[in-house]
Amino acid sequence: MLIIWLTLSWIFLSSAQMVNVPYNSCVNYFKYETVEDGSAYMGIFTAPSGPNSFYKWSPTFDIHGHSGIFLSPLMRYTNNNSNDQRGQVFVYFVNIKSELPKLTHLSLNGHTLCNVTGYGRPSTKITVQYQMDLSES
Repeated sequence: MLIIWLTLSWIFLSSAQMVNVPYNSCVNYFKYETVEDGSAYMGIFTAPSGPNSFYKWSPTFDIHGHSGIFLSPLMRYTNNNSNDQRGQVFVYFVNIKSELPKLTHLSLNGHTLCNVTGYGRPSTKITVQYQMDLSES
């Protein structure tokens, strides 16, 4: 009986810590990741290939329900050795309980890279922006 109780407790606790990751329709420019120790989630944005050195990022995220802040500011992602030094930024998802925010819009230098329908009401949207100049590195 103790083994059954411990097994059920483990299943319940494991499922309580799992977070739903929404469908990503922007896979060429965005990916969901976990932080190294698995304690937090982040989103990493990668610019398209090209000669640009200046980037103005503007992503919009949507989450079910009425929510407080669920994103950190965008920050420069410096671990981009595998991306031929293309511009990368990232965002941490904070105060997340059951699902990660859905990326609904991404523009770079005023050009829309991705645009999908968000959630219906009630939902909360947040847009963050960041400018970076790789020629200053």
